[in-house]
Amino acid sequence: MAARYRIELHHVAVPPPTPFRPAWIPGRPRTHDRLDPISLFTDDGVEGWSAGPAMASERAGLGDLLGRYLLGLDPADIPTVQQRLRERAYLGPRNARIEPASTPTRAGG
Repeated sequence: MAARYRIELHHVAVPPPTPFRPAWIPGRPRTHDRLDPISLFTDDGVEGWSAGPAMASERAGLGDLLGRYLLGLDPADIPTVQQRLRERAYLGPRNARIEPASTPTRAGG
């Protein structure tokens, strides 16, 4: 069994060439495109990556909460990982952006 041993969360904000002014949010120009990438690593070299859109600082505190739900699980046990993500969603935002990271790939190949 390969246990997850590390979760990395980042916040990326990239300014567009000119502010984007969406018609559905008048008066609120968008000055940055934001996303929150997540990486999951196991002790035997398996990695999973994903990202989702970010509006503000919703990533803050997510690592501590995710760690309690995911660290120590067998990454190959996808039904349990998905159940844990559903349970985590009861406490806050849905976790659809995290699920692709729970489908691991072998590092370097």
